[in-house]
Amino acid sequence: MRRHSTFWGVSLRLIYITSAILSLSTHLYTHAQPYQPVLTVQPGNAFVEGKGLYILSGGDTRGLIAAQTFMIDLSVSWNTMSPAYKSLPLGPGSNWFPSAMSADGQRWFVLVNGGAYVFDIRSSKWTQVFNSPDLKGQFGLGAATDPETGMVFIPFGFKKPDGTFNMLIVDLNGSYRSDNDDLFKLPQTRMYALTWNSLLKSLLFLNESGMFTYSLMGGWKNFNSPPGLTATSSYCMVSSSSGAKVVLFGGYSKSLNASVGDIFILDVPTLTWKKGPVTPPRDVRRSPACAISNNQFIVWGGDTGNINTVVPPDNMMLVYSLKTDSWTSEYTAPSSNPTHTSLPGNDTAYPTSTPSSTSTASSENTSGRREATGAMQRAYLSRKTKHVHWDSTLSVFNICKAQKSRDASICGDN
Repeated sequence: MRRHSTFWGVSLRLIYITSAILSLSTHLYTHAQPYQPVLTVQPGNAFVEGKGLYILSGGDTRGLIAAQTFMIDLSVSWNTMSPAYKSLPLGPGSNWFPSAMSADGQRWFVLVNGGAYVFDIRSSKWTQVFNSPDLKGQFGLGAATDPETGMVFIPFGFKKPDGTFNMLIVDLNGSYRSDNDDLFKLPQTRMYALTWNSLLKSLLFLNESGMFTYSLMGGWKNFNSPPGLTATSSYCMVSSSSGAKVVLFGGYSKSLNASVGDIFILDVPTLTWKKGPVTPPRDVRRSPACAISNNQFIVWGGDTGNINTVVPPDNMMLVYSLKTDSWTSEYTAPSSNPTHTSLPGNDTAYPTSTPSSTSTASSENTSGRREATGAMQRAYLSRKTKHVHWDSTLSVFNICKAQKSRDASICGDN
C-alpha cells in the first residue's frame, strides 16, 4: 500500500512539473511574438527622424476606431514585410485628428474631441494638458510645429462664434490662441496636407483649392502645386530634415473616386516639382501615416479604396528611396545617431545635436539668430492673436493664470 501511494505521489509531482514547464514555455512563446498592429486609415502620427514613427488609433477596415498606440523603429533597418514595431501605452482613440511632435522631439501632441494630450517619449506617459468645447471640430485637420517658437499650428482648428474656423495656435505648455488673420479666405475644407519647411520658414498647406504657405510674419501666400496632381484630399506630405525636399504622396481623387499612388518631390531651393514612379494598383493609398528618415520616405497604413469603401493594401509598409527615386522593400537606418529631429505636422526636421568643438562658434551664432527670431515671432504672436481665456463658469480653467511662470510675451498681461 505504501509503494502504491509513493508511485502515485511521484507521478502527480511529475505531472505538476511537466504542466508547469509547458505553461511557462507557452507563456514565453506568446510573449516572444512580435507586436503586430491592426491596419488603420486616418491614424494620428508624428515622427522623430532616425528614431521612430509614432502612430495612434485610426479607423480599421470595419470602420471601428482601433485601440492601439505604437511606434515603428527608425533606428534599425527592416524589410517592409516585417517592420520593427513597438507597442506603446494607449492614448485617446479617434481618427483623423491633429498630431505633431514638439520642437525637441520629446513630446507628441494630439488633439482629440476637444482635449489636448501630450505623450512624453522619455517617460512613455500620456497627459491631458487642456480641454475646450471650441476645439472639438478636429476631424480631418492636421498640425505642424514651428521650431523657432515651439508653437503648433492647426488650420481651421478654432471654432468662432459665427461657426467658421480660424487657425489654432497651441503652446504645448498648456495654452492656445486663435489667429485673427482674415487674409485666409479659402473654402474651409478638411483632409488637407500640412508640413513645416525649414528653408521656407513656413507651413506648406495643400487642399483642393491649391497649395499655400503660411507664417506669422508673412501670412498666407499662394504656392505652386505639383503639375498633374489628381488627388484632392487625404494626402500625406512631409519635409526633409534640411528642408531641401518635400514629398507629397497618395490621397483621394474626387474625379476618379479612388485612391491614388502618385508621388511628387519638391526641390525647395529651385521650387521645382518632379513626379516619381506610381505605386502598383494595390499599393495606392489615402490617409496613411508617413515620415522621412535617412533619405527615405516611409508610409504605413491607409487604404486603397474610395471614401465609401475601405480596401486594405497588399502591404502595410511602403518605402521610397529619395536617392534612387524608386520604391524599395528595405528601410535602411542611419549609420550613426541622427542629428535632426523631425517635426511632423505632420513632419519636418531640425538640428538637435550638440555642436562639435569645430563648429561651436557658427552653431552658437545660428542658435542666437534662432532665439532672436523666435522671440520676435512670439512678441508678434501676442499682438496678432487673441489668447483664449475661460473662467470656472465655463468649466474650463484660465490657462495663463494657471501657468504663472509663463513668458509675458506668450500670455500677455494677465
